[in-house]
Amino acid sequence: MCHHLKLLLVSLSKSLNNATDLEQDRVYKKYMTIKKLASYIDEQLSFLVFLSSLYNACNVYFGLTIILHPEEYFAPIQMTTVWCMFASNYLAYTGLTLSGSLLSEASDNLWLKMHEALMFRHEISSLQQRFLSLLEKGLFLTVWKIVPITRSFILASIGTIFSYSLLLDNLESLRKVPSLWQIIGKNESTESKN
Repeated sequence: MCHHLKLLLVSLSKSLNNATDLEQDRVYKKYMTIKKLASYIDEQLSFLVFLSSLYNACNVYFGLTIILHPEEYFAPIQMTTVWCMFASNYLAYTGLTLSGSLLSEASDNLWLKMHEALMFRHEISSLQQRFLSLLEKGLFLTVWKIVPITRSFILASIGTIFSYSLLLDNLESLRKVPSLWQIIGKNESTESKN
């Protein structure tokens, strides 16, 4: 879907080259149709993208656990299963977010083309100004209506998930370390016996 929306925006940007005012009005109407379609798709799928992000986070945590603590997994089949799940989910999540970011990039390109088309004109109609300001806001898909999916989101989410997975793993390994009060209590009981 994202690829088809991107292709629609690319065809709109191609039609802006040497377009008259009447043709730009048609481009504006086509863009509004695409924007409505993208909003509908985002409304239907944004929660599923959020769930996919959570699922990816769990798989990254399991994958890092295997890397950091291979002694906890007894059978090689367990390790292989988690590694396959990690790799396939990571590729699927990267593909999902990359395809979602295509729409944002195509929207930015359309804004640039419209800006270039209007730059050398002496007068700009109110519809053209409205279209330019609408394009400046951008068109993108979101993660549960919270965060727009762009290339920076991909890097930020992967880095955040990786960091928190390491943090959770460190917290888990700290549970196995005895607290200071337990060490002091053992020392006092040994001293009282002596």
